[in-house]
Amino acid sequence: MLHIKDISFSYNGIRLVFDGVSINVKKGSVVGIVGPSGAGKSTLLKSVAGLITVDKGEIILDGTKIQSPQNKLVPGDDEVGFVNQSFELDDFYTCEENILRSLLHLSKEQRVVFCDQLIILLGLEEVRHLQGRHLSGGEQQRLSIAAALAKEPKILLLDEPFVHLDVHLRKKLGKYIRDLCEIRGMMILLVTHEGEEALSWSDEIYCMFNGKLTRKYAPQNAYSKPKSLKEGRFFGELNSVRIGKKQVLFRPTEFAFEGEGSNELSISFQYDEFRGFYTASYFKLENGREIVLYADASLNKISKIYVGI
Repeated sequence: MLHIKDISFSYNGIRLVFDGVSINVKKGSVVGIVGPSGAGKSTLLKSVAGLITVDKGEIILDGTKIQSPQNKLVPGDDEVGFVNQSFELDDFYTCEENILRSLLHLSKEQRVVFCDQLIILLGLEEVRHLQGRHLSGGEQQRLSIAAALAKEPKILLLDEPFVHLDVHLRKKLGKYIRDLCEIRGMMILLVTHEGEEALSWSDEIYCMFNGKLTRKYAPQNAYSKPKSLKEGRFFGELNSVRIGKKQVLFRPTEFAFEGEGSNELSISFQYDEFRGFYTASYFKLENGREIVLYADASLNKISKIYVGI
């Protein structure tokens, strides 16, 4: 289990990046942290990876404290896999060699088999003999994920890990990593500003703003029962209307054309967007606020809807 206990970090004691962060990650589980750029998410992962020294608090992995970089010849922890936008690959090693150097804990035969599996999984067959410096950004990101998985870490830290991956590879890789969590008891700490990505991955989701964890959600509640507009919008489009003295939040599918006992809203059609299996129709309320509604086709003839509280 990973215990992050009340940690804080600042640059030179002046610029506070995050403060009072406490998170527990159980074996076999995925914890997501969602927030805007600059919230402190990436720096938090660096502290868990043992790459920076926190001002206070401690990070404990399976009963052993993660050591600060000043206490180690080489910063980092062998039990922690870290995938970020820096990739941290050897530019002069081939793709295959970058993976194999993370597999020294296995026998020679096992290294070859596992390396081949990861190369196929990440779609790196055609570049397996190219040096890291000759790979594209997307290929480097896939190689970075493969090298992190090759370590067979106790915990895998993922910092915006799928930026350069297409939707099919995301799905394939996501299932593989979730299976690893269940089979090996591996833990994952994922940070992203794409809340919808966190919904499909996470067992628990934290929202982070301005260096503080504001709330913890179950994925279903993050989507269907957000506590604030700011948090809810990270998990998809969200409407906010004022009914009496109450702010009502509802997703674009949470409305009706008839509504005895519900609240009637007068709306004025503005435009629509075809998005494949649904159409998003945008409207203005009487107070000028914009809302969006999803349906099979355009709702350009609609002038009233009903929503619950």
